[in-house]
This record gives sequence, C-alpha cells and structure tokens, in this order.
Amino acid sequence: MQIKLNPEAWRVWYEDRLAEVRSLDRENIGSWPRWVRGTLLIAALLLGFLVMYQMEVSSRAAELRRLDSKLQQARKLYEQTYKEAARLPQAEAESEVIHGQYETALRQLPDHIDSSAVKSELEKLMQETGVLGQRYTGGSEVITGAIYDEQRFSYEMQGTYEAFARLTARLANWPRMIVLREFTTQRLKASDDRLQVKATFSAFAYRPVAR
Repeated sequence: MQIKLNPEAWRVWYEDRLAEVRSLDRENIGSWPRWVRGTLLIAALLLGFLVMYQMEVSSRAAELRRLDSKLQQARKLYEQTYKEAARLPQAEAESEVIHGQYETALRQLPDHIDSSAVKSELEKLMQETGVLGQRYTGGSEVITGAIYDEQRFSYEMQGTYEAFARLTARLANWPRMIVLREFTTQRLKASDDRLQVKATFSAFAYRPVAR
C-alpha cells in the first residue's frame, strides 16, 4: 500500500492551525483548541523534566567534586603517613645516637662542684682573655636537677668588648661545664670602650641516676 502525500492539503492544514494559534484569546485559555492546550502541557512537562534533570546533574556533580576533594586529602594523608612510617626506624636510630652522645657529655662532667676550683678556672680564663676580675661572690646553694646539680657564681669584671667576646668563646670550649647564664653591662666612660660587667656563671656536676 502506497501513501501519497498531498502538499496542498498539508499547506491548508498548516495555515488553519496557524490561524487558530493567531486567533487565541490570552484572556480565555479555556477556549483554546484541545491540541494547543495539549501541546503546551506536554511542552511544560518536558521543560519541568529538563529543569529537574539539570538540578539532579548539578547536585551529583557537586557531590562528586566533594568526594574527589576528600579522596585527594586522604591520599595526601596516606602518603605523608607512609613516608613518616618509613622513616621511623631511621628516626629511632638517630634518637639513640643523640641519647648516647648526651649521656657521654654528661659523664664527662665532674661528679661534684668544687667552688674553689670554679673560682680558679674563672680567674684563669679572665687573665688569659684580658678581663679584669674585681669582686667575686661565692657560690649559691646547689640546685638539684634530675640528673645534674647546678651552682651559680657571681663576678664583677671590667674589660673591652673584645675581651668579653674572647671570654665567652673560651667558656664554650672549656672542659669543665661552666656557662655564662646572665650579665649586665655599663660603659665606664663615654670616650672609653671598657665595660663594667656583672655576670652570673653556672657550674654543673653529673649525678648518676640510681637504677
């Protein structure tokens, strides 16, 4: 069976439908032909479905971006944790070495603080570095620490900037553990580079922990 299309009939049908659309009363939708109302209803439904679909796609895309961000953070945390775990044996070995060096340094300290010996060594250092000792205050009470004892000594001295720099440098390399804890300075004269210094030194002694 062969269906023949009549172009003239299609043109007439199209013009009739077009005329109906042009003659629609916007104030009275109920008077519109059924096919027009049906077409608009279908178009509205399709538009609603498209809007809902777009909203769903956007929501899923945002969720995927959020999950991807969490995944990247988890991956970075895993890589960081893995690197730290891989370095743990090396860190433990380094800690053992440092602890051993610390113990060795402590054992090189004297087993008690000899105030007269500290005074003699300080005076020797001052003489060798060009610092003039003026007044010595005997050692304070011994401060007991966890594994070492500390005693503080005060000295009033005079000397140039260079002389005090030499004194502190020598103290840093002195076999006995004597450190410059605190000091105050005052220029003797405005035209003179000599200083009046009040300093507090600390001497330490190793006290082995009973095991």
